[in-house]
Amino acid sequence: MWLKGNGTPMASFSDVNGDGLTDIVVHVATDSLLLTDTDTEAVLMGETFDGIAFTGTDTIRIVPQD
Repeated sequence: MWLKGNGTPMASFSDVNGDGLTDIVVHVATDSLLLTDTDTEAVLMGETFDGIAFTGTDTIRIVPQD
């Protein structure tokens, strides 16, 4: 598990889709994302400790807060 400076978990490892492979589950503070009401997709781009670039994409739905 990776932690932020205050000890809050940022990522964890588990098989979330049941395929037998360990997935990295990343926790993101959504208020820091630059999303609009019309966005339908979010992209995560990063690099492993070994310098291997990766990209992850998923559909999103913006739900206005009351």
